[in-house]
Amino acid sequence: MLSYTKLDLNAVETETSRKASSNSMDLLRREGTEYWSRMTGESLTSDRFSTTIEISKDKMVERIEADYVNFIAKLLLQSLCRLQETQVLMYVRDSDITIMRNLVIPWAVLEYKSRMASPVSVRIDHHFRLNELFKGRVVISNSDRSLWVDNDVVAKVEDIAKNVLDRRNIVNTGQGTLKYMRR
Repeated sequence: MLSYTKLDLNAVETETSRKASSNSMDLLRREGTEYWSRMTGESLTSDRFSTTIEISKDKMVERIEADYVNFIAKLLLQSLCRLQETQVLMYVRDSDITIMRNLVIPWAVLEYKSRMASPVSVRIDHHFRLNELFKGRVVISNSDRSLWVDNDVVAKVEDIAKNVLDRRNIVNTGQGTLKYMRR
């Protein structure tokens, strides 16, 4: 059975911006929550949403562990396509130098050249090392270190979570469960 909602058109500003009244926003929020309850049998709360995000992060870490070389190679290719420079410095952990030099960098350079039709040279910066907390992360810069790309899968999950929270107008009451930082 379909239900129709009548919006309060008198509360909409008529100048340059059109903004719905708080009554209509409350109504939309309430209908969204009711829809979620009907579909899942549960109420949508920020705690439930935060738990779902934490589970997603844990599953991503498990996937990283299972196929680390393939995963990090794809992150590097993604980072190279984002930076679009011909000379690139890569910052790696000590434990990853051999993997990067022998497997990841050659594959990413060839794949970048075939996709972007442009050559790229990637070299490992031996002056700066990443610590062990940077597993599952690719950090690169252009040759003069003026442009940086920090590609991190956990940050991507947090970005998606922030976008969903913003779209659904969910207030995160958790104590720092979701942290958002633009990279």
